[in-house]
Amino acid sequence: SLTEKTHAAKFIQLVIASMRQPLLVAGHTLTLGAGAGVAIAPGDGETAQDLFKHADLALKEAKRSGTGRARFFTRAMNSAAQDRLKLETELRVAADRGEFIAFYQPKVELKTNKIVGVEALARWCKPSGEIIAPGRFIETAEEIGLIGMIGEAVLKDACRMGARWTKMGYPIQVAVNVSPKQFDDTRFADKVLEALRETGLPPSHLELEVTESMAVS
Repeated sequence: SLTEKTHAAKFIQLVIASMRQPLLVAGHTLTLGAGAGVAIAPGDGETAQDLFKHADLALKEAKRSGTGRARFFTRAMNSAAQDRLKLETELRVAADRGEFIAFYQPKVELKTNKIVGVEALARWCKPSGEIIAPGRFIETAEEIGLIGMIGEAVLKDACRMGARWTKMGYPIQVAVNVSPKQFDDTRFADKVLEALRETGLPPSHLELEVTESMAVS
């Protein structure tokens, strides 16, 4: 039983340090990392359920900070968790309503100063008219498994707009970012072909962008 924060901190650091010791497994040297989340009674909770819940929130914060870290529970973490739950609920509703669309960033050829292509960027357009940038929802969408649905919506929207520009006499390339989870989907190629067929965008006008790490893997 550790009732003092300083005592708990020393104990946790000893545990983390012991986990860093190299291990020899089947002729290979392995080094492990560890993180810790700490909640102390009675300030952080008077029941085992509350303590485990608050320690888990602290652990998640430790993971976000990197390996080999320890975090103590704070009331701010509880507030952040509630905000996160609210965001998750709103994202699920928004995905069902089709509130994710593409905005476009032009690609300009410096020699001619002409727009030769665009990059489709995901935006969350709320019914209130507020437009949310991806930095505020992409990470959460990935964690709760909605990134594929959002990516498909942006892909179709981009293909639809690209086809419209082509018919207007502006056959520019449309680039769409692909998330690792989308790329791992066994039906990914079929979904791309479906988007092209439904919108009429020539395949040569669609560019799929993947990250360097995804290309290597």
